[in-house]
Amino acid sequence: MWQERLSGDPKKAITPQWYVARTNVLTKVGDRTSHYRIGFMDAASPRDRRSLTAALIAPDVVCGHSVPRRLFPPEEHRAYMPTLAVLNAFITDRVARPR
Repeated sequence: MWQERLSGDPKKAITPQWYVARTNVLTKVGDRTSHYRIGFMDAASPRDRRSLTAALIAPDVVCGHSVPRRLFPPEEHRAYMPTLAVLNAFITDRVARPR
């Protein structure tokens, strides 16, 4: 239920709408969420400025089925930041945008 709270109210907070117990998640996804991953989304609208947006997904965060994810092996953990830089570069937008 929505509760209107004024800015500055100490009870004002973002709270989840649903809560799923960690044990229930682990039975479904295993250890796939226990590591950092890169997730990306294709922009569906031609009005959007960006055609591809990538982000680092923290451990224990579950993504929906519409967010493809890339996981690097532990010995290649340094590859996350350069990969994000390339994926979020304007040149990648140009290549990803259909003509």
